[in-house]
Amino acid sequence: MLALAIKRAGTVDVDKVAAALEGMDYTTLGGDGVVMRRDDHQLQMPVYISVHTNKNITYDLDNSGFGLSLESKIDRAKATQPTTCKMQRPS
Repeated sequence: MLALAIKRAGTVDVDKVAAALEGMDYTTLGGDGVVMRRDDHQLQMPVYISVHTNKNITYDLDNSGFGLSLESKIDRAKATQPTTCKMQRPS
């Protein structure tokens, strides 16, 4: 998202890049869409709840016999909470 925002802003000026990030929607490698909320620059995304286990794992990334198993996923729309942020932007 940062590289895309720099490209969109046409500069590496911090204020212009931050403005370019506002509201940006990006699809991650996992296929999920994440959004940079305009109001407070919080990245809104799904929440994954996993357990560390040695049962039914797909990827044993460190050859330990253990890995993460997905227990639940909370979609971005449900995970996004309201904000009361009154962020002041540079003039």
